[in-house]
Amino acid sequence: MLVEAVVSIGSGVAARSTTLRAAGIDSLIELASAALLIWRLTLELQRGEASAEDAERKASRVGGALLFALAAYVVIAAAWSLWTREGQEFSWPGLMVSLVSLPIMWVLRRRKLRLADAR
Repeated sequence: MLVEAVVSIGSGVAARSTTLRAAGIDSLIELASAALLIWRLTLELQRGEASAEDAERKASRVGGALLFALAAYVVIAAAWSLWTREGQEFSWPGLMVSLVSLPIMWVLRRRKLRLADAR
């Protein structure tokens, strides 16, 4: 995710692509969400299920706020691009990130579904 974020944001800046920058920021949000989940599960293991509910609420709020911030960024950046009439350029690194991410995300999706079914 970190490599995807760096490549997406870097190539998004180079290509003036709101979409690529947003994809990179989304990868950073996913990393932050994973860190929040690890924090929440650690609290549950250390303090029990009662404190896990409070941590779950906090983690949900932070995760939701991050996603709203991303949505606001996309809307503002897209509106700015329309206002200034700036188009996006083609980006080979952006295309490569997409092509590499698709099979990885497919495998992760299948594994997550298998884990969910096991519960």
